[in-house]
Amino acid sequence: MTEQIRSLDFQTIERASEKYANLREVVVQMEIENDEIESFIVEIYRYFSPVQIKMCVQELVEKLDHVRAHNKGQVTTIMVPYMVFLIIKHFTTLKLPNRFAEQLKAIEHMTNTGVLFQIFMNMDAEQINLIQQEVAFVVDNFNNNMEQVEEFKNQIREQLVDKSLLE
Repeated sequence: MTEQIRSLDFQTIERASEKYANLREVVVQMEIENDEIESFIVEIYRYFSPVQIKMCVQELVEKLDHVRAHNKGQVTTIMVPYMVFLIIKHFTTLKLPNRFAEQLKAIEHMTNTGVLFQIFMNMDAEQINLIQQEVAFVVDNFNNNMEQVEEFKNQIREQLVDKSLLE
């Protein structure tokens, strides 16, 4: 049987991309008041969009770079819970803060109530692996280019010292 090859059009591309809007509901439980445990629905994306994965990793790199610049040594203590938080932020319909200080507070609240772990454990391992691969790719590229970046920074410093460039 011969496969018929069709011309690609934008509607076909849109149809293929629809899977990234597919949600599934999971139930998490949390103690609200007086030792009373309540159940809540959280919507998780079945498939993690490649664009959303890149945005998640970009936010991770930007925020951890900020931490590294201001609070040396604290990057390793926050990296794992922050990554879990960002995965929840980018791949659920839960509205979470964008500002770093507010995000840290949200991580604290979500950890204290147990929902951070509950939500994360309901995510598909294959989809989480896609994020891990993107993080590894970014880190590898960063490490490979670090020597070139340092060389470029030294060239800029030399040029700034050379006053003839200002004339």
